Amino acid sequence: MASRKLIRTVASESSHLNSSVILKAEPVSGLTILRFISNGTDILGSAIPSFAEPDVLIAPWHAQLLPTLLYRKEKEQQGELWRSLIVLKRPKGDATGMIWDDFCTTDFDPATYAGIPLNEFVFWSDGEGHVVELELSAFKVKLKRETDSVRANMLKVQG
Repeated sequence: MASRKLIRTVASESSHLNSSVILKAEPVSGLTILRFISNGTDILGSAIPSFAEPDVLIAPWHAQLLPTLLYRKEKEQQGELWRSLIVLKRPKGDATGMIWDDFCTTDFDPATYAGIPLNEFVFWSDGEGHVVELELSAFKVKLKRETDSVRANMLKVQG
């Protein structure tokens, strides 16, 4: 059975803001961040990931999104709160790893800006459960799924 990968791009509706996120969902690794641009800055290429995990400077890694099972509007169960974590990739053939390699935290804030977690992502859905907006809380940015024909090639389903 072929594994399906879904890649989605969300971007700011404001052209002067130059902010976007490319997410990849696949059965093996879950929801990962392929690219994260905020106000023209490549966040994954900056020093910010090293605040959460200093070993990113010497080892391969990726940014993983994990659900907290919490909501921005808890009563209405709207605005799913997720956290990004820096995950070091295991060396090939390493079946054992370290004890915390598979540790999964869901509400962990390694760094904040103005008291807001840098790693907080909020997924906003429409009435039918389709995600329509991604909020990057600390960056005070809301991104919408790209749908225009110019950028349609950024939305890919691979089998």
